[in-house]
Order: sequence, then C-alpha cells, then structure tokens
Amino acid sequence: MRKMFQLLIILFLIYFGIEFLYNYFGNGHDVKYTVNINNKDYNIHEILTLNSKENDNYFIEISFDNVVIPFKIFKTYSKRQKIVSDIIHINSNGYDCIKLVLNEDENPSDIKCSNGKISYFYHDLLGQYSQLDSKIKNIGYDSNKYESDLFNPIKKFANLDVYSANFPKGMYMILDHYKGVYLLGSEVNNYIRTFQFFNKDIYNKNLSAIVDKYYVVANYNASHEFHEFNVINLKVGDNYKFKIDDYISFNSFVQGVYDKKIYIIDKDAKLQYCIDPINRTSTITNDINNNVEVYINGKKETKNIMEVINNKLVFTDENVIYQGVSYSKVLLNGDVDHGTYYIFEKNNDKYDVYSSYTSSNILTYSFTTTSIDRIQVSGEYIYYINDDYLMVFSPTYGKKALLKYSELKYNDDLKYLVY
Repeated sequence: MRKMFQLLIILFLIYFGIEFLYNYFGNGHDVKYTVNINNKDYNIHEILTLNSKENDNYFIEISFDNVVIPFKIFKTYSKRQKIVSDIIHINSNGYDCIKLVLNEDENPSDIKCSNGKISYFYHDLLGQYSQLDSKIKNIGYDSNKYESDLFNPIKKFANLDVYSANFPKGMYMILDHYKGVYLLGSEVNNYIRTFQFFNKDIYNKNLSAIVDKYYVVANYNASHEFHEFNVINLKVGDNYKFKIDDYISFNSFVQGVYDKKIYIIDKDAKLQYCIDPINRTSTITNDINNNVEVYINGKKETKNIMEVINNKLVFTDENVIYQGVSYSKVLLNGDVDHGTYYIFEKNNDKYDVYSSYTSSNILTYSFTTTSIDRIQVSGEYIYYINDDYLMVFSPTYGKKALLKYSELKYNDDLKYLVY
C-alpha cells in the first residue's frame, strides 16, 4: 500500500512537472470547438500563442451563418483551453456584433461587429446607428475603456498636452524636441522628463535609434563630422556620452538596428559602421569587395555600398503586398504563423489601417493615420500619428491619445521612438 502511495505521488509530480514545462516553455495550443447559445451553434477556433514578440495572446475566431469575427486578446487566463463561456450576439443595421465572455473575464475585448466584409471594433461604430447603440447599451458598454477622453485627464508640459493616464504599462518613449528629447513613460518620474543635448535647434536628428533599452543620438554640437554619441538609459533615466575612434560624416543615415547594434552608412566616406552602444565600440563592416550588410525581414543580405547609398537601403520588416493585393504599406508584428499584419490603405490625404491576424483572413478596421512613415510597434501596441495627436492602439487596449503636439502635424522630421 505504501509503495502504491509513493508511486501515485511520483506520477503526480511527473504530471505537474510536464504541465509546468508545457505552460512556461511551450508555444500554446490550437483547438476548435462549438458552443450552443440560445439553440444556435457558434464554431470557435482558439489559439494560445506563447513566447511571441507580439506578447502572449489568445486568438479566438467566432463563425456562424457565413459570418466570421476574429478576436485577439493579449492575456493568458492561466493558459487554459476552451475558455469561451458565453457569446452575446446582436444583429442590427446590417451588422452582426459579438460580445465575448470568457471563463475568467466578463469583458476581455471590445465588442466586434461585421458587415460581411470588414469587422469593426464597436467603438468605431458608436454614434452612427441609434438602433445598434440602443441594443448594445442594454447589455452594458463602457466606451471609455477603448477610446480616449480628449479632455480629461490632461497634463500640460511645455507645449505638450499629455494624456498620461493612457500610457500603456511599461511604455518608454523618446520624443524629439529641437535641442534634445523628451522621455515619457508610465514609470518615468512625473510621467515626462526633458534632456537637452544641443546648443542650438536641430530640426532633423536622423542619426538616432533605440537599441535595447538605450536611446542613442549623434552629437549634433559638432560641425561636419562627429565621433561622440549621447545615450539615455530609458528604464533608469540616466544619460551619458561615449566616443568612438572613427569620425563619421553628418552626411550619413541610420540603416537600422540588428542584434543590439546600430548600422550607419557614411555616404561621404562610403563606409558602413556598426556601432555597439552597450560595449561602446564601432566597427567598419565593408568587406574586401566593398560589400556591406543589409537585413531584410531579419535575414542578412550582402549589397554593394554604392547600391546601398544610391537607393538608401535600410533594414526593413515592411512590404506592400498582402494576399496578392498592393497597398501603401504592410507591417507584420510577430511571426508569420500567429502574428498580426497591419495593412495601410490610402484614403485621400490619410491612411486607413486594417489588421489581419495570420490565423484568419478577415480584415479589421483599426485606426487612421496621417503619417505612414512614423509608425512604431512595441509588443502588442502600435503607435501612430493622426494630425497633431500621438496615438496608441492594440486590440485589447483600444485606441487612445498619448499626447497632443502641434509640431507633429507640421514637421515630418520630428520623430518618436518607443521601447
């Protein structure tokens, strides 16, 4: 009897050990099941994705009567399977709308609605259809959870209106001002700090980048060339300078960041520099045939230095084709199996942006931006500019304003970088 008891303990330990290893080192699960609500079957495709650079998430796709509505929820709910416990279905004004209820969460996501072609978050339809609004109001809905109140709360700092209550947790952001940068963040003292590096106004600081938790910018106090960088540790908030042996012309551009190093092309000297701000070193990477490194979608390619200079070849994870259709821009956040594509479609002088989860072919309208080039992605969040507002969006967080700054609208060279 005692041996049997010891064997049971060992088996339980093995079972829970395997479950622990699966939960913390596995990649999740992929299951399909059906729930019946009010005598109607709803088919569910549920994927838990772990250890993804997009952040751990559940993809949940609901299908019924030739209607398909996808959700992506950046929570893990103890990594359980078959977590949908209820589906509230509303039909009105040509839209089928779904409110999800999960085992551990009554409000995991904004309500999503489909017109048969495009799916929408309900906060983007709110106020357009009185009958739809009335039906959704009856089940309880808080629009403030998924969109900004642009009047309260607000904080004034210099010429910025800052909505610090909307900062995603753990966000650190560098925003240009003409003599340096602002550091903003949910854990920054007083939500914002100013760093002044330069003696005069610098309107275009192209020689800057974020590497890991460090913001790095060339010393623009120099005249024609430089060999010193200013650095801010975003998480700690301190700053320092470091020098390299080589002098680099200001007639240069940043190709990109790869493996925690900045690659800079000096157009005058026709050289590629690899700057390591953590170890404070620099290396010239031209080979004997004057070829240099270029990283496209994470893959290394070799190009002649003149081709790189003449075409200003930068490292990119962008494309313009999605499912055989050409768009203004296509970004992939995460991997090709379980990530999210952001698809930019020109609409007059703005761009409508749709998201498409790689486990689904349904487009979801996400936001509109006035600047296709100043887009930043960090984890589940995508940051963008709409006129003079700097905004943030994620499927779980909604769409919210971070700050208002008139220079964002009128100066396309004004940058921000997110960690």
